[in-house]
Amino acid sequence: MTWDLGLFEDDASPTQTNEIDLNGILQTVPVIVWRSNEEINQEWASLKSISDPQEQLASIRRSHILASVCDGLVDFRALTKDRDLPLRWRDQHRGRTWLEPTTASTLLYALDLFKGAQPGYMLTLGDMTQTGCGQLEYGTLIEHVQDSDLEQSASQLINKARLYGGEVSVRTIHAQGGARTLIEKNLIGRSFSAEGDLLIRVATRRYKRQGVGPTSRARKRVQGWDRAIESRVQLETTRVTTTLENGRSQRLWRQHWVSPSTEKQIIIFSRRRLDPTLPIADQLSTVVEMRFSRWNLKKPLSFKSEQRWVSRKGQHSTRWEAWSMAHEAGHQTHTSGRDVDISYVTKANQRHFNGSWKTLDAKRTWEWFQLLAQAARDADGRVEKILVGPRTYRLLRRRLSKKVRHSAFFRKTLKVVEGHDAHHHLRIAPTEGLGLAIAPWIWRIDEPFFDLMATKFSELLHVREDGSP
Repeated sequence: MTWDLGLFEDDASPTQTNEIDLNGILQTVPVIVWRSNEEINQEWASLKSISDPQEQLASIRRSHILASVCDGLVDFRALTKDRDLPLRWRDQHRGRTWLEPTTASTLLYALDLFKGAQPGYMLTLGDMTQTGCGQLEYGTLIEHVQDSDLEQSASQLINKARLYGGEVSVRTIHAQGGARTLIEKNLIGRSFSAEGDLLIRVATRRYKRQGVGPTSRARKRVQGWDRAIESRVQLETTRVTTTLENGRSQRLWRQHWVSPSTEKQIIIFSRRRLDPTLPIADQLSTVVEMRFSRWNLKKPLSFKSEQRWVSRKGQHSTRWEAWSMAHEAGHQTHTSGRDVDISYVTKANQRHFNGSWKTLDAKRTWEWFQLLAQAARDADGRVEKILVGPRTYRLLRRRLSKKVRHSAFFRKTLKVVEGHDAHHHLRIAPTEGLGLAIAPWIWRIDEPFFDLMATKFSELLHVREDGSP
């Protein structure tokens, strides 16, 4: 079969700005609901505890959680930018670097203590919390884009946006050699600053094109899902709108199923409503797009290892493009700014986030845990828990003294959780105060910090002067 590859090369050309009514498309973006980070954290925890997937999704839709955003965090990467601290960052592109003030205070102080106690040793920081709090989803990075006197960034996004399957989105395809990368920016929230500048909450995902194939290949792909038909649960069926490239609107059916027994899910967009009693492979002629991914009840609306199969009309036949989502970790926690992923202390600072038992320095790792506890106390907080992997826990027990193993901190604070042999997960207990205002070393924070907190810092300065905020 001859494929019309030119059809797909056209998609890689520069994106043209659509002539769209700014107010019209903006109205389809949900209004941001500003709430505290702890309120958001508690509601996500409650929703994730619902055991029935259909009821869980219905509860999420009824709530305001998807539009909830907090503004009480500080960007820890920016806070440490000009400070000589023994830290490295696991990556340079994620925006998951935000913390609530007491946690930021604890970590900043602990790193300063670690520098003096263990000269020459480093720690690597991983995921914290995204800007505005909320669930960290697989493959998704969150940012806030705002207009200013110098640049109308948010308005430019709105002007480029179209509806894709009911979502307000800006999609561009970048070509480099034979590779194609789809960048999808979903506009998931809107607000205005006190000065009237537009702010847009943006969820960015990246997909790599895996190939282009005939309908028979797509049918073979969906047959694997059809084998799970007896155990699948239909979460929802809704009508959605897609704006076509010619400006016309197309109404589609969006159908979402999960298979709890196989921990898989699929979302299908079709021109006609599918019959759930029949195999999807037999109804492929009406399907426009299929999205396959892993499913986890504790991470709702987070699509691990997502693959998208998109139907395209060619000159001679219908073909299917296959796209695979770029990896970004998803988290059940990390919703409130009190969680930090940190490497263990290793010999010669090697193989951070690697999980190598050969390089783990148990003694210095334990001393780092002790410094965290000390820093939390000085910031008027408390280390709630430190999550370590089962293999790491066994190594610590084997290499540390009996006195350490029997200490209350070791027995009560260290928690064994799978998936934490390459790093430990620090959680600071919630506090009513704001630690950055009361830490004894606050004089070392210079002018850039004031810029980070803006008017929020004036509130910090008054904490505990008269016993109340």
